[in-house]
This record gives sequence, C-alpha cells and structure tokens, in this order.
Amino acid sequence: MSYHVHDYFTSGPDIVGEINPTTRIFVVCVWEALVPDQEFLARFYSKPNPITLVLNSWAKHIPIDKRFDVFYIDFFLWRTYNEIVNKQKSFVNNSWNAESKQFLFLTGKPEKEHRIGLLYSLEQQGLTSRCVSSLFINELNQDTCRQILGVDDKEFQRFVNKFNNSPDFVGLPTAASVHYGGIPYNVNLFQTKFRLISETHINSASPWITEKTWITILNQQPFLIAGDVRTCRKLNSFGYKTFDSALCCVYDTVANWPQRKTALLKNVEQWLDTEYNFSADVKHNYNTLIQQAKNNLTNWNNYCKSIGVEIDIDSVIDTTDPQPATI
Repeated sequence: MSYHVHDYFTSGPDIVGEINPTTRIFVVCVWEALVPDQEFLARFYSKPNPITLVLNSWAKHIPIDKRFDVFYIDFFLWRTYNEIVNKQKSFVNNSWNAESKQFLFLTGKPEKEHRIGLLYSLEQQGLTSRCVSSLFINELNQDTCRQILGVDDKEFQRFVNKFNNSPDFVGLPTAASVHYGGIPYNVNLFQTKFRLISETHINSASPWITEKTWITILNQQPFLIAGDVRTCRKLNSFGYKTFDSALCCVYDTVANWPQRKTALLKNVEQWLDTEYNFSADVKHNYNTLIQQAKNNLTNWNNYCKSIGVEIDIDSVIDTTDPQPATI
C-alpha cells in the first residue's frame, strides 16, 4: 500500500495535489499542543482514502471524529530518544554529578514570565552566581521581554548585557532565531547539580511536557519544573520520580504563578545548599524513559501491522528539528 504524509505543523491546512484514492494518508500533528481544526479535517470526509491522524499523546483528552484512525505517540519523549540514542545527535551523561555547585536554567524563547521573568527573579534572589543560564534577546523579542520585566531601558540593557549568552555555544539558524528544538546540545551543561526546567507553558489546563524535560531525564539530572500546574503529578502518573521528598515548598499544585515562582525559588536555594542522594531516582527515570520510548516504537510497528503495511516510523513521524542548530 502506498502512503502520503501531511505534516500539519510544517504544511498547515493546505493539501497539495491530488492523491490516489487507494493511498493511505497520514496527517501528522505532534509538535504543538493542538489537533487539526475541524475545517481542515472536513476536507477528508468525502475522500475514499484510508486516513490516520498521528497525534501527540497529550491530545488524548480531546474528542476526535470517529471517521479517522488515530495513532497517539509520546512525541517529545520519542523525539528525544530517537535523535539522541538512535541517531546519536548528542552525548548523554552516564551518571548524576552530585558534586556540582551550580544549577542549569535555559530560557529558550525568553519572552515569557517563566523564562526571562524567572531569570530576573533568580538574580534578585542572589542565585544567578551559581547558575548556568542562557538568554537570547534580539530585535524581535526585546520589547516584549522589557514589558515582562517592567523595568526602564537602562535596567533592561544592564540585565541583557549581563545574561545574554548561549552557554553551549549553539549556532542558531538565523540572527533572529531565539529557539531551537534542544538537540544537539553540549552534554557538559548537564554536569550541573540540577536543572530548573522552564517548560513551554505555565497556564495550560492539561500539562504539556516537551524535550526540555525529557532531555534532562535522559541525562540523569534531578529537576524542578517551571511549567503547567500538576506537571510533576503527570510525570508521576507515567512512573517518574519528581524528588518530592526533597522539597521545602510544594510548588507543582500551586495555581497562582507568582506564588509558584516563590516556591520554586525557595527550593532552588535549598537544593544548592543541601546534599541529597538522587542517584537512584535519576537512574530510575532514565530507565523508565528508555523503556517508554521503545514501547512507542513497538506500538507503531503493531499499528502498521494491524493496517497491513510496513512503514518505518521515521518516514511518517519526523523528529528532526525544523530549525536545526549546530554545536
């Protein structure tokens, strides 16, 4: 059986050209916290083609038209495993560096309260001297970033001059780029004591977990997460340890972001000044990720068998970065 792949993230709602009516169509929508809109899906209602929606497993709570097959994949978990373990795009740490005196905080796209805003709060609390951080300010995001901080031009420029940097010396695709898919990276970043993860969102009703978290777990590093409410609880439901016994302040279930941020800052300070033995937990998390990635591949192969085709997962679910960076 022939097949056609339409990536909703890169191609959007436009279907190019006529497709043979016997061709199976895979509509792939895995990179963002959404599903294809109804207007787009309606275009397929009259087609005789067998159609499979390939969706991020985050979308399981969203009703899907029963006229379509659906294959769910833990995309960012699979992407992390596929790009790093299978394709060896980056090295990984073999053990946790408990002796480090620093923590890691990468801001990605900085124009969010829990990115540049949290970095500014870390500085105000005197914690950035022990922080390996990143910040990418350019002409496209500087006005929004200044508004988030609520400071004058002089203070904003002081802050940018101090923190604007790429600690892993990543080469971004264009001068205007502020974010890449996290792979490749410099493995030395994960030799820090722990990571304060700035996930994509802080106010989504359903926690959205990306490569930011999975790369940290793959590198056997403890973490605190500035993300959606109950992100850690969701990780717990998947079988992961979230270091709850070491917290001085509960933060994961705190709905109010300023209060959650305060709790995170207190935990960062405590973790820097306290000795912990997280070795068993980070190894457990690593092993859990490896097994779950393999399970995703098994699920794909079983699905293909059920529809009578043999298709390599990489041919349909592309894990390469749409804006590839270099180290």
